[in-house]
Amino acid sequence: MAVRASAAPARAPRPRAPRPDEAPRRRQPAPERRPRSQNRSRSQQRRRTRTLPRVRGGWLWLPIVTLALGGIVWINVARLQLTRQTSDVITRAAVIDAQNARLADQLERQSAAIENLASARLGMTRATDGQISFLQVPKIPER
Repeated sequence: MAVRASAAPARAPRPRAPRPDEAPRRRQPAPERRPRSQNRSRSQQRRRTRTLPRVRGGWLWLPIVTLALGGIVWINVARLQLTRQTSDVITRAAVIDAQNARLADQLERQSAAIENLASARLGMTRATDGQISFLQVPKIPER
């Protein structure tokens, strides 16, 4: 068996039970309170009850603050709607640009196919800048 090295903490002594021959102790009477002075003025009484300073026109500030906060919310909602609409326009523009690039590529391929077909079947070639001449159409006299 192991022995404890430290001693147990000391316990507070128990209050002893009253002996039958002793009379029970009576409580001390509470000290008498001083009567409040009845001759205080109303302004002194009012000053004592009010602890926080009052805001002038408190009922007037409530709608003003409400309108200000409502305006801020309205502006933020409008800004979010504009951002969403701008995003939609940018997305549409990107789709149209992609569609234009696809159509330009398709036109280029069809034009190249027509040129190849014309040179193979008809022996046509693309003219250089020096080979191009413009026709002059004479004016027809009026009758």
